[in-house]
Amino acid sequence: MIIFKGIEPRFFRIWYGGCRRAFGISKNIHNFRSNLEKSKQTTNERRELILSILKSTSGKREARNYLKKYSLLRNVDEDGGLLDSKITYGKVSDFENFPNDNEISNNNGNKKNKYDKIVDNLINIDIERKDQQNGFGKQDNSITHVKIEETSDQIELNDILRVAIIKIRDFEKLSQEIINGICLTIYNIVRLGVSPIIVIDNSTENSNSLSTSPNFSQSVKKIAEQSNLLVKSIESLAKSENHSLEARSIFGLFEIDTTKDIKKIVLPELLVVPLTQGIIPIVNAVAYNLKNSTNTILSMDDVLKILVKDLIQVNNKVKESNNDGSDFLTIEKIIFIDPEGGIPSIERFKSSHVYINLLQEYESIISELNNGFLQENHKKIHLNNLNIIKELLDISTESTTGLITTPRIATLKVGTKFTNPIIHNVLTDRPIISSSLPVNLKKTPLLNTTIIRKGLPLKIIVPQSNIEEGIDLLEYDKRGIIDLKKLKSLVNDSFQRELDLKHYLNRINGKVASLIIAGDYDGAAIITLESPSFNEKMKIPYLDKFAVSTKSQGSSGVADIVFKCMLNKYPQELLWRSKKKNPVNKWYFERSKGNLNIENSEWKVFYSGNKTRSIEDFKAYFDICENIEPSWLNKELNTVR
Repeated sequence: MIIFKGIEPRFFRIWYGGCRRAFGISKNIHNFRSNLEKSKQTTNERRELILSILKSTSGKREARNYLKKYSLLRNVDEDGGLLDSKITYGKVSDFENFPNDNEISNNNGNKKNKYDKIVDNLINIDIERKDQQNGFGKQDNSITHVKIEETSDQIELNDILRVAIIKIRDFEKLSQEIINGICLTIYNIVRLGVSPIIVIDNSTENSNSLSTSPNFSQSVKKIAEQSNLLVKSIESLAKSENHSLEARSIFGLFEIDTTKDIKKIVLPELLVVPLTQGIIPIVNAVAYNLKNSTNTILSMDDVLKILVKDLIQVNNKVKESNNDGSDFLTIEKIIFIDPEGGIPSIERFKSSHVYINLLQEYESIISELNNGFLQENHKKIHLNNLNIIKELLDISTESTTGLITTPRIATLKVGTKFTNPIIHNVLTDRPIISSSLPVNLKKTPLLNTTIIRKGLPLKIIVPQSNIEEGIDLLEYDKRGIIDLKKLKSLVNDSFQRELDLKHYLNRINGKVASLIIAGDYDGAAIITLESPSFNEKMKIPYLDKFAVSTKSQGSSGVADIVFKCMLNKYPQELLWRSKKKNPVNKWYFERSKGNLNIENSEWKVFYSGNKTRSIEDFKAYFDICENIEPSWLNKELNTVR
């Protein structure tokens, strides 16, 4: 067992044997029980935790999505009351009794599922709802006042392990104040149901250096010291908050075989057992080399790729042994705390990209980073951060989110006027501002945090010949360029109304300037070229339909992706209209350059773009928006959009 050189043999035998019997990667995993009991919270603290979640999300939908994913309130009775009196942090108290997905999410007839009941009990007790809606046909259930009744305080913070891999770069340069602030954020996301794995990235240490190197022992000593400092800081912080939260520095986790080009976690138990016990693993980059029986320091990129790849393999093995195929763990977040901050954008005046949809934007962002607006050392760091997160997201699930921010921003406290982007993203799976907000507006803030997702492919369809002739949707459907049936279903789903396709095609066919489609018709925008009745030669880009499927509304960012693409495609001028009472108008206000009311009409005019407008332009806007006839089968129930 030379790979565990430095670990006391008697302890290793007890540890290894116990792990293999209790957990292993064997089928006995369900019999594993945590041997540590975490401290219980008081009634007021439990209420404070619930309130922090409800008040930090913009509406009932986000609160529900968060509670479902992180299983804050797992055990409920038939009346929606809370059962178990324990509260734990990431503790797996009984693998055998985990509820499966069917128990959680199935609806039988008109009965609400368990999560629906408990969320309703919490959110519907005393909520002042606003009359307006928040967008895309969904009610704005913004929570302005919540009163938690004396029903029960039995909450268990547990189900599937929701893992966040957190990399901290240049840890040795951080002050103790910053370290304590980061530890507080880590402590808070643990309270929110996240199971963190932390890796310390010190660029001063030589990666891939061998134990035969002159400074190897000193490098390993430094790694151990910094790891132990972080362990001490986390545990001290938790203690100051009157809680018990443990962290553990882990050596001997990795093994490499250079003859076969294999790099792997040699004993997953060393990582997974602490996670199931609510202990935060601090992973050290020292690996054992089978070829020459020496230790080496892995590059941080290798450490991250091994962690993601092997944790997914652990989950897959456990799923195979589960009768219902349920997950044991998921990698939810990959967080880089880096002094350089988010990926810089020229468009945003060298502040960070808010949200990167990799499938659409990766190549253009790489090109932009290489165009010379950054110093070479800064460019190298940003390129590496973007590339390694892309690699990690490529091997992760579609729902995994990458996040890059600075150490200072990572310390922002909950309840202050500033939003901590890490905590906000755990709660909402969104950036703190919308990525489709025009950057030239004074109200759009400049950030140093970037959210990165694998995202959706974006297809932009334009006329293949003369742009003035427009797209023939029927012809493009026959040729397989678009799927008209899917497009109609998307519009019906988004607007919750039936489109009169024949009437619609008669009106727009041959005038469509472009069609933007996100994913498999998860969202779309149809832009036509419209002329006012008094000047047929005048062609104005008009947003005729903007649709997002109901399943994609919310944290997926489809609306922002499509709208941002559309604004970029029409930077000079874009026109659209909306009913004056449309609840989506607030969203439109934030993304438009200006808006106008049409007198004696139900319509409001919105416009964007850099063009300097004349009186004739505004007359054309009024004329177009007032005279376009809606194309719905049920004319009596005229849509608000």
